[in-house]
Amino acid sequence: MINSMADSEIKKSNILVVDDEREHAQVMCEALSRQGHKCDATYNLAEARGRLGNKRYDVVVTDLMMDGRRDGLEVLRTARDLNPAPPVVLVTAHADIPTCKQSGLDVSYMMLRGIFMPGGVTPDQVAYYVGLLKKVQETPEWKDLMAKGAFDQTSLEGQAYADWVAKEEARHVALMKAAGFMAGK
Repeated sequence: MINSMADSEIKKSNILVVDDEREHAQVMCEALSRQGHKCDATYNLAEARGRLGNKRYDVVVTDLMMDGRRDGLEVLRTARDLNPAPPVVLVTAHADIPTCKQSGLDVSYMMLRGIFMPGGVTPDQVAYYVGLLKKVQETPEWKDLMAKGAFDQTSLEGQAYADWVAKEEARHVALMKAAGFMAGK
């Protein structure tokens, strides 16, 4: 057993996954369901609106680009109108959205991506989530998705992760200041 924290201590969520790529939606739902979450998959904006109108979700994960449109933004708007509004995670692996450089902007930027926990969590809680993510990374579905080039596969934890976050945060602040998005030099 990778963790000593009981599964019953982790809040199980009702999650709606929206993606017109059925395989992507199903992989996400399978991984979430294996961890005890309840997951519904829908494959377009109309289905998502129907689900959101009939059931309360704790979290919504939606693809940004569906059917050639940015329907994920409409899913976000629909979810925001709910009370309470669930958090919405927008994702995309769409290869034809131009980069800044392709659009004529001479910039490059690396988005900080990682999983953060609130202060005061116990070592057992950290170990649980590190173990959980390692389990997800070992599933055939995850490996297949990674083989298709969906994501950078770098995985850090502990001090190596903290050092990376500090370095990237400093770079992020410098870029934002240089671009005039933050005050200061």
